[in-house]
Amino acid sequence: MKKTLHFLFLLFLASQSSAQYKSLLWKISGLGLKEPSYLYGTMHTADARVIALSQKAMPYFGRSKAYAMELDPDKAMDAGLLSHLMMGSNYSLKEMIPAKEYAFLDSVVTKQIGFSMVLFDNVAPVYVMTILETMSMGLSDSALNGNAQVLDLYFHAEAKKVKKKVIGIETAE
Repeated sequence: MKKTLHFLFLLFLASQSSAQYKSLLWKISGLGLKEPSYLYGTMHTADARVIALSQKAMPYFGRSKAYAMELDPDKAMDAGLLSHLMMGSNYSLKEMIPAKEYAFLDSVVTKQIGFSMVLFDNVAPVYVMTILETMSMGLSDSALNGNAQVLDLYFHAEAKKVKKKVIGIETAE
C-alpha cells in the first residue's frame, strides 16, 4: 500500500510538471529586462502541421524587433566554409563505416536523393548528416503538399519581409 501511494504521488508530480510545459512558445522577462523576449522552440521541419501551429506565435513575432535563429542563412555560406566541410585527403567515409552499413546507407541515399554516397566520401560526417537531413525534408509528405520550407526558414523569410533584424546565434564554422 505504501509503495502504491508513493508511486501515485510520483505519477501526480510528473503529470503536473509536464502539464505546465506544453508550449513551444516561451516568454522571457524579469531580471531588469525592459521588454520581454520570446523563445519559440522549433524543429527543423517542413511539416505543414508545425507551420500551421506556428501561426499562434505570429502576434509575438510581430511585436519583436529582431529574429534570432541557429544560423543566419544569408551569412552561413561564405567562401571559407568549403574548406571546413572536407575531412582531408587521408580520410574517407567509406573506410570509416563498416562495409555492410555503408552499402545500406548508400542504397538509402541513392534512392532518396538520387546521388551515391561516393559524392560525400570526403565530407565530414556531421555535414553529410546535415546535407542528407535537409535533402530528405524536401521529400516529405508536407513538401509534396506544397510546403517545402522548413519552419526556421519560414520565420527567416517573414522577418526579412518586414525588415526585422536577423541574428545568427552560431556560425557555420
